[in-house]
Amino acid sequence: MIEKINELYKKNATHFEFITGYAPIGASKSIVAGISSQQAENDLKLEYINKNRFVQTANKDYLFLLTDGILEPKPAKTAVGEVIFYGVEGAVIPEGTEIQAEDGSIYTTLVEAVIQKNDFNLRVTKISEDGANAIIEYDTNIEHDPNDENTILSPPPPLASCDADIEALDNKISVVKEKGVLLITLENKDFLGGQNVQIVINQTTPTPVEAVETGSAGNKSFNDNLKTSLILEGVNEDLKVYTLGGGDEFEDTEVFRTRYLHYMANTRAPFNDNDIIFHIKENHQNIKNVWVKGGGGVVNIYALNHDNDLTANEMVAIKESVIEIKEASLSPDNIHIHKPILKYKDISINNLIPLEYPDLINEMRKNLISLYNRDLFEKIIPKHEIELTIFQSYFNDVKVESFDYNALQDEVEENTVLLFNSFEAQV
Repeated sequence: MIEKINELYKKNATHFEFITGYAPIGASKSIVAGISSQQAENDLKLEYINKNRFVQTANKDYLFLLTDGILEPKPAKTAVGEVIFYGVEGAVIPEGTEIQAEDGSIYTTLVEAVIQKNDFNLRVTKISEDGANAIIEYDTNIEHDPNDENTILSPPPPLASCDADIEALDNKISVVKEKGVLLITLENKDFLGGQNVQIVINQTTPTPVEAVETGSAGNKSFNDNLKTSLILEGVNEDLKVYTLGGGDEFEDTEVFRTRYLHYMANTRAPFNDNDIIFHIKENHQNIKNVWVKGGGGVVNIYALNHDNDLTANEMVAIKESVIEIKEASLSPDNIHIHKPILKYKDISINNLIPLEYPDLINEMRKNLISLYNRDLFEKIIPKHEIELTIFQSYFNDVKVESFDYNALQDEVEENTVLLFNSFEAQV
């Protein structure tokens, strides 16, 4: 400010001397100095007003005023998700129970939970090369038939890494999830590949929780460790994260400015089906498929994650991101997020010639999986296309000669996704 006044004083003094023929002294000097000071203050006010007229340069408060009603900054959010408690069968975890993470993040349970005994049977897929561990692979994308001798005997509950009784012996299981496939590793106690093992775990179903404070610090990964803040009778102090995310800080001013300018520069319609699908997939990397159905002022969005599921938290997050790009006339109450109905396809053929080539049957199965790896929302694969895929399968020089496929043609079902489940060739 002082530099600005000095600069203006020198300029005004020169003008005074040029007009009057005298250098400013005494009262005239004070007048010139006063004018210069007032002029400097007015210049700064004009600069401030000019700066805050435009989104590109406005400070935080004026930026929000200029963009009000067009696009809003993303609010701070609390992390929400689910955790698994362990302990004695029948022990109760009250609603509002406080739990904490190692970094100090605090959460509370949203419902009462009860520890239940979970008794289930799985088949050992293989033994690790060093012989130290037995490994079980369980694909949650497939609808398992407990009566099928080639699959598991009973489905497991939602799992995380924990202590367990396996064949009545103390053991630990390590669980990794990837795209719907559970990789369960346990200490090998003379287990064999292909052996059925009984597993008993006392745990809750995944219990809803919410962080006490907003921010991304509340987000945690599957299998992260948490602890109860107080001792609960029959409940282990240690528990596991099942899902826990969605926490975020209030949107940074410069990030919001950039997003707003990008939004305004996009002259195409921001709310057609393709844009909705693109926006969801761009902002939610865990979402694999999105379908949009609209009409009558209502938008229905169907989505699946990589586990062929859609959690309540994912539904909320998808809706919030769609509201960002919605038309002004569309009420958020008319935007609905759904998990589609899943229909699993089992394919069985009879009288296969040649039948004595398991590698050929495996090739058929691979080709059918590839055939069904397409967008099958409210669609089907014609029976003749299934037959052609099987007939064109081959392994080395072995080709399909003949087979019978007597299944009925599938029918298109509303809001349904068709997924491959199994293939079987019989004599």
